[in-house]
Amino acid sequence: MTTALRPARTRLALLTAVALAGAVDVAAFAAAEPAVAFKDGGRATGTLFGLAVWVLLTGAAGRRWRRPESGRLALATLGLGGLAALDGVGLAAIHMAVGVGGWRPLVGGILGVAALGLAITTRRGEA
Repeated sequence: MTTALRPARTRLALLTAVALAGAVDVAAFAAAEPAVAFKDGGRATGTLFGLAVWVLLTGAAGRRWRRPESGRLALATLGLGGLAALDGVGLAAIHMAVGVGGWRPLVGGILGVAALGLAITTRRGEA
């Protein structure tokens, strides 16, 4: 492995870890607060969609970290990172506006922004 590829691989490893943390966060919320997470159809859809985005991002980033790939998987990782950021920041803003949720939505927002930033930095440096 050349030295130039190491930083990109390190960022992909970090992206995989951030995505896994996001997936664990959503799954833990759904398991600990099912009455809130699945209160109605919209919340249930949002919870399951968020979990799916984080799980798919974990898989895509992990695959890129373990093996070089085509640009399509890098583009998918970027798109999933964008969805994770939009979801996390949006939920954090809504929760802050109504004064509920405590620290958990903020963590989701931070993880989403971190995922998008890492996805952007790994897009060009094909690992």
